[in-house]
Amino acid sequence: AYENGKYVRDHQTGWYYTEQAYENADPFGNLILSDIVVPVELYSFEAFVTDDRVQLKWQTASESSNYGFEVQRSNNGIHFEKIGFVPGAGTTSSPQGYAFDDEQNSRAVCYYRLKIFDYDGNHSFSSIVQVNLSQPTKFHLYANYPNPFNPETTIKYDLADAKLVVIKIYNLSGKEITTLVNERQKPGSYALVWRTQNVPSGIYLCRMEAGSYRESFKLTILK
Repeated sequence: AYENGKYVRDHQTGWYYTEQAYENADPFGNLILSDIVVPVELYSFEAFVTDDRVQLKWQTASESSNYGFEVQRSNNGIHFEKIGFVPGAGTTSSPQGYAFDDEQNSRAVCYYRLKIFDYDGNHSFSSIVQVNLSQPTKFHLYANYPNPFNPETTIKYDLADAKLVVIKIYNLSGKEITTLVNERQKPGSYALVWRTQNVPSGIYLCRMEAGSYRESFKLTILK
């Protein structure tokens, strides 16, 4: 499916490609990737509000001829502008971590994405993350979106005070699948992306603990 008439999303990788790449898509919208080079396998992309600035963090599982990441911001989720650039690691099979601070943001709500370039100038887009810089007045864990999902979903939560925050995913038998957050965080609104390429289809439980606050909800992976 097109995003704003300009980009197409491959349902297998979660990446967005230029409109021209849609000519290589199958009838279900999955891209035939023989002529398309994806610079990185993006494992996570998150946005956090800290001290009136937005901190972006992302991790890659592997990289191929990755020149770097153009960081883009939008106030409506449609029209994006470049606000910075972070060099990539070239070609590597080892996980890499990156970060970028947006200290010039005065908007209440904003959106971010990454434009990833290889050394030949080809590019692809990450998923979009949203943050709210308004100060929350209570703790709250929001249901993920989309749900059901594959291969990724966004989980948002609000912190009214600084707390040690722990967010984990469990299966319905109570077995821990992964830890998404385990650190002390300042007040603010947060959003994280959970990618599930190695997690089988099924119903899972997302649980958040922050001080005395406890909340959980069910989410469904549908492959």
